[in-house]
Amino acid sequence: MQIFSRQTELEMSQTIIDLIKKTVEANVNRNEVRYLRQHELMTYAGGVSKETVRKWVNMGLKEIKIGQVIMYDKQDVDTFMAKYKI
Repeated sequence: MQIFSRQTELEMSQTIIDLIKKTVEANVNRNEVRYLRQHELMTYAGGVSKETVRKWVNMGLKEIKIGQVIMYDKQDVDTFMAKYKI
């Protein structure tokens, strides 16, 4: 005995697949590091030097300072770099 029509079963299957994809994407993004220390920023930005990071800060890249630790928000870095894209 079939409870649902074939079309309803297909729609339900697609809904379940979409929910699984969203859950996986959310978990992947949750595990991604958002804040970078200077050496991580240097690598993230393609191997730039400490002097380049200092120059970017002077040009407006925001720093986050907690005690002695200075960090950079990846979103701020991406926005900053996009601003100078040619």
